[in-house]
Amino acid sequence: MGEKVIEINGLTKKYGNFTAVNQLNLTIEKGQVYGILGPNGSGKTTTLGMILDVINPTSGSYTWFETKPFENHRNNIGAILEQPIFYPDLSAYRNLEISCAIKKAPLERIDLVLERVGLLDRKNSKFSAYSLGMKQRLALASALLGDPDVLVLDEPTNGLDPQGINQMRELIKGIASEGKTIIISSHLLDEIQKTCTHVAILRKGTLLKAGEIGELIKTPTSFEINAISRDALLEGLKNCPFVLSHEERGDHILVVCETNTTGSQLNEYLASKQVYLSHLNKFKISLEEEFLNIVNN
Repeated sequence: MGEKVIEINGLTKKYGNFTAVNQLNLTIEKGQVYGILGPNGSGKTTTLGMILDVINPTSGSYTWFETKPFENHRNNIGAILEQPIFYPDLSAYRNLEISCAIKKAPLERIDLVLERVGLLDRKNSKFSAYSLGMKQRLALASALLGDPDVLVLDEPTNGLDPQGINQMRELIKGIASEGKTIIISSHLLDEIQKTCTHVAILRKGTLLKAGEIGELIKTPTSFEINAISRDALLEGLKNCPFVLSHEERGDHILVVCETNTTGSQLNEYLASKQVYLSHLNKFKISLEEEFLNIVNN
């Protein structure tokens, strides 16, 4: 195992009879881009609020950098929780000056972080004149002022158009490439898959599954195939060593193979049995399908 950034043990939050987060156990290591994934109401924001010392847990604990208090590491953790809040009539630069005073960060960092998020040329524009995507990027700039080792981002692409989502995604990937640890909550399955190295899936406050993205979606590979002779094709599939199952679906046959099986392997095997494919189309389960399988079971 690598260096632990945060270890969460039995973290629970209850509001009366309602349990928002239930006995959450999670370990996040240095350099990981860790996605907290779940539908609305799954406890993502509550979890982030607790580990950022904004919400008091009902029970359980969390440990930053192997020492308990978040307060000891406040300057080493940059966060965007909920919607970014800035003074609307002040410029981006002036808003970040105020953030620097609060975070005790040097003013020299302002131009650096504005350039990092692509807003240096708009630093004198009022916050109220910014688009939603620019506001989100300014919030990210504010989180980066103290040059933290860890970023905690709550729904950073929420409400953005496709261009804004792509800009934020590339920013996060670029920051992660510098060795920073990033924790992201999102209900956008595609964004977690494209951005994160690891993911934890929550449903109604309960952890359903966690691990590396590649391992989480490590499922059989499926192919839709056909041949001129359907009987010969079915016969050829019977003893194929890497075919797990097959079934007829209309004009084609759906073949489920072992993980990482390629179309070339399947085609070459069948050709060795004198079965020549007229149709071959690969299917691979997506994170969304895996997510739905997990939350519905």
